Amino acid sequence: MPVKRTPQGKARAKAVIDFIERLTVPSGTGQGKPFKLDAFQKLFIRDIYEPHIGANRAVRRAILSIARKNGKTALIAAIVLAHLVGPETLFNARDTRHREFITVLTASRSILVVQVAGPV
Repeated sequence: MPVKRTPQGKARAKAVIDFIERLTVPSGTGQGKPFKLDAFQKLFIRDIYEPHIGANRAVRRAILSIARKNGKTALIAAIVLAHLVGPETLFNARDTRHREFITVLTASRSILVVQVAGPV
């Protein structure tokens, strides 16, 4: 099957972008303000989530190579959050297997801490 940008992929990319832009900058420049994605960051997210082969996302590994101080760490941390507690999450809080799942997320520079309590 060919790789193509699907409506499903576009919806996934939009959900991830919307989720990230609802986050708050935890520290540094812009602390306490909404996380605002630059155009190149939105394009990077779309390039990851839009291409599909059938019903599956085609991109499994992505590399972002840009100069220092351009928001790489913050962007990647935000994408990780989208997969931990956002629209791309692997956990279902309503599922009894995950009912005891407690997540504490701390984004500080390049540190992301996840604390899990109870059976997962």
